[in-house]
Amino acid sequence: MEALVTPLGIGLPTEARVWWGWHDGTEIDLLSHAIGHDILPLQLAQAVEQYGELLEAASDVTADDENSDPDDFWRREWFPFAVPRRAHLACDCSVAETAPTPIRHVDFYFHAESQVPVSPSLGAVVSLWIDAIDREAWTYDHDRPGWTRHPERLPRLDGRTRLLVAELGE
Repeated sequence: MEALVTPLGIGLPTEARVWWGWHDGTEIDLLSHAIGHDILPLQLAQAVEQYGELLEAASDVTADDENSDPDDFWRREWFPFAVPRRAHLACDCSVAETAPTPIRHVDFYFHAESQVPVSPSLGAVVSLWIDAIDREAWTYDHDRPGWTRHPERLPRLDGRTRLLVAELGE
């Protein structure tokens, strides 16, 4: 992990290290490894690649507008860990190493909302996903194969948190 992330000038908080220590040994493809309806976890090498692409995209988006700042779209301390559709779920690496890692749902089309975390920690996101499976709000159909969503089976969630489980793919 150090060899891949250190050149970026950021450090991964403990929660992010646990995340990649848990799942990074898999080969990722959408049908066999998506979480819930359409959340694709990134291998660490993929996350590093996308991190660079997102920084570049933020610069490109703001290049012709002197009133825009690339940080409004993607900040250096945000590190992607999963991709739901066109957005990215990112760990906020600006926290102390052992502190909970706030999670952001970063979407260039709704960049102002990206400034507000959707969850206080990566652990809370994983717990929310487990709860969605336990409540059968996400069910996997082996015959199809694929996930089906039943958001009505979830407790009432605020709008930003809901992005993590119920509204993806709608």
